[in-house]
Amino acid sequence: MLEEVRGDERYLPWVLAMERQSAHVIARALVSGLEARLTPEQLAEARSLANVRARERLGAGLFAEVDGHEVRVGNLSGAGFLADWARASAAEFAGQGHTPVLVSVDGEVALVLGLGDPLRPDARSTLERLTSLGYELVVLSGDHPATVEALVQQTGVDFAIAQGGVTPEQKLELVEEWGKQQPVVMVGDGVNDAAALSAASVGVAVHGGAEASLQAADVFATRPGLDPVWRLIDGSRRSLRVVRRNLVFSLVYNLVGASLALAGVLNPLIAALLMPLSSLTVVTSSFRSRSFKT
Repeated sequence: MLEEVRGDERYLPWVLAMERQSAHVIARALVSGLEARLTPEQLAEARSLANVRARERLGAGLFAEVDGHEVRVGNLSGAGFLADWARASAAEFAGQGHTPVLVSVDGEVALVLGLGDPLRPDARSTLERLTSLGYELVVLSGDHPATVEALVQQTGVDFAIAQGGVTPEQKLELVEEWGKQQPVVMVGDGVNDAAALSAASVGVAVHGGAEASLQAADVFATRPGLDPVWRLIDGSRRSLRVVRRNLVFSLVYNLVGASLALAGVLNPLIAALLMPLSSLTVVTSSFRSRSFKT
């Protein structure tokens, strides 16, 4: 949600007109916050700018020409000239765990917006469960490093790495590097996560994520929050246990049957009649096991 606005608010309708053209989660949050904040006159101005075409650059934000001015909406990287007030505002928002969004007009920052992204109620419990299973938790975010640090502290969970200001290319490089050593589960929701989701051993797109992340991921959650991620991993582990158990059933059954046949105790006719019992045992075991709980 949009927590705070500092700077020249006459540019807010421009921001709204540009962000309405993006599917990014931050863009949707900005649109929702600005529509609730702006006056009817400002909303009308934003609608009048419907012909403005915004260009989205991966990891850099939105760019457009509005009324003869070059406008950029994005993070600190490449924001242009930063006055002391803008730098201080961005640092303050980040320290509060908010995402600073900078609006530059003709290369000079005119607005700093603070977007709040509170932790979901199920975040801490899900992360604690994953840690208890032996997973190493890593945060790679394009947000300000101070924002990432503040949010990580709120979870109360130990992360192996918590890094902000990470570009999409760096995410991809790190995931590929880790994937050479061990399986990597990547959870993401934005366009900037698409390449890393595709490169991971298992890519998981969360509910409400950008279309690019949904297309790149192996799995996507149909419900909001982090609980579906835990259910996915827990269900997968249950499924593997069922597979291993069934393999043991089948192996023991066939070893016993083959040994009895070689000893002459079991004739071919009885063996042929008992063979379907092996398959029935495995099928029954699988049917009675509920790997994924609803």
